[in-house]
Amino acid sequence: MSSVTGRNRRNVAIVLIVYVLLCAFLTLGSYLFARFPENEALGGIVLGLTSLILGIIVPFHLLRTGVVSFRFLPLVEHVRKVVLGTALFAAFYLLLFPSGVLWQRTTMAFFANPPSVMAAVSTFTSLLWATAAYGFVFWGGMLHTLKEACGSVVAVLATSFLFCIYHFSMFSIT
Repeated sequence: MSSVTGRNRRNVAIVLIVYVLLCAFLTLGSYLFARFPENEALGGIVLGLTSLILGIIVPFHLLRTGVVSFRFLPLVEHVRKVVLGTALFAAFYLLLFPSGVLWQRTTMAFFANPPSVMAAVSTFTSLLWATAAYGFVFWGGMLHTLKEACGSVVAVLATSFLFCIYHFSMFSIT
């Protein structure tokens, strides 16, 4: 376990501030969805901009300025394994969702009653931003920052716990 230095503490504080802001704005977006169901755009704009700004732009800025070394891509020697794992994961879910193994027929319902092209593209883009955002915040920044400051076990446990809390912010508060 590495010793906690002033720089490590500062990096942990920065990553946790980004995390708290991300959760707060996601909660606001979810609240707006629930509060104004006739105007979903308001909640969607907050959620989309939160993911884009706090989940992608801010971490990328922190990386470029050298404040916190967010890691976005796997190490070069592991790229093939990551690409293969991602492809297998995607294929598994493309087969799992239509079959209804999770007792939801999400994919079948989508194809039975497809939304407009614009709605499908905007939903996909928002989900893509959100996925990239939490990937960058949790595994790109928080995990590595906590590992440097507190060691691997604490980093995995803390990141997992905070990832669970993050998902609670996605549920509406009414």
